[in-house]
Amino acid sequence: MNIAHLLLGSAREFRDLPALARGTATHLTYRDLWRKVSVMSMHLRGRFGLARGDRVAFAMSNGVEAIEVMYAIWHAGLCAVPMNAKLHAREFAFILENSVLLLFGGFTKSYSTNSFISFSSGIHIGDVNIDSVQITIFVVSIAMMFGLMRLVDRTTLGKSMRAVASDREAAEMLGINVDRVISYTFFIGSAMAGVAVPRSDSFGTVCCCTHSSCPSAIDRPCNLPSTPRTSPSSRSR
Repeated sequence: MNIAHLLLGSAREFRDLPALARGTATHLTYRDLWRKVSVMSMHLRGRFGLARGDRVAFAMSNGVEAIEVMYAIWHAGLCAVPMNAKLHAREFAFILENSVLLLFGGFTKSYSTNSFISFSSGIHIGDVNIDSVQITIFVVSIAMMFGLMRLVDRTTLGKSMRAVASDREAAEMLGINVDRVISYTFFIGSAMAGVAVPRSDSFGTVCCCTHSSCPSAIDRPCNLPSTPRTSPSSRSR
């Protein structure tokens, strides 16, 4: 029996009675909670392509939203895996890295830069040859550096990032959503790393490894450590 069916029974019997509340204020009735859970469940199965029995990890502080998410996961036939919302950002990164390992495997993946960027075009002056890949690297690098400087110096998010990096507790007392800022920072860093991968080898095959041992399937091995990865928390101990 799916535990979400208990909510369906309550929605039929107690339709307009409060199901979730913030203090003394009603947040959702049983009928509205069931509707919201049903919509979220539909998106989990349809939009994200999750199948029955898949695990869904989430990190949320205690609140009514966490209950909504858990019931939506159960209603979709999925397995809810709650994570401690107070984990350090490095520990979240460790969890995400190992989750990617489960999704894509720990084997070497390679692709040729020449398959999507031509080496024949570019600037040729006498003995000096500057191909299109080198020009692309220079232009994209300058654009990314300029964009990152503008983001950090001129935007509200950039100022929040600097405040959190300087003093997390003080930033939180000033009303900055520290968890959201850390999430955005990781997203930006991951996006920049993703852009850097195709440019990491301008003249050959790029090796993308998702495992610490990373056995190379191409001529040149990846320069990654051979020691197994350990959790940031276990290293600190």
